[in-house]
Amino acid sequence: MCDRRAYEKGLCHVHDPVAKERNRRNNAKRDKVMHNAYMIEFRRALRIEAFNAYGGAKCACCGETEFTFLQLDHMNDDGAEHRKRLMPSRKHGLSSTVVFADLKRHGWPSGYQVLCANCNIGRELNNGTCPHKR
Repeated sequence: MCDRRAYEKGLCHVHDPVAKERNRRNNAKRDKVMHNAYMIEFRRALRIEAFNAYGGAKCACCGETEFTFLQLDHMNDDGAEHRKRLMPSRKHGLSSTVVFADLKRHGWPSGYQVLCANCNIGRELNNGTCPHKR
């Protein structure tokens, strides 16, 4: 709604295109910051929920508990097929958030485990066997 005094001073954002654009940009910046903060927390909460669904935030092989090192492992080594099924047109990497959301949507199906990055890559390099288990 336009305020007559603001309109007379040239400060009305309803009728002044410059003020209207300035107001739009300020709101867009604020909204982007708020959205980014929300998405960071959303992704973290989904990751915690996924780890809890698959045995907790602890590596199933070595017991590592550092959250930033933990990953979700496809026990049947079908991670590439799973990601292709989710996003067939995508040529490169896929966000883990998309994978976690898909697993949640399907009721946390079996066939996944929480591993640390070392154990996960170790399994990949040693034909499915972690170096800790040799």
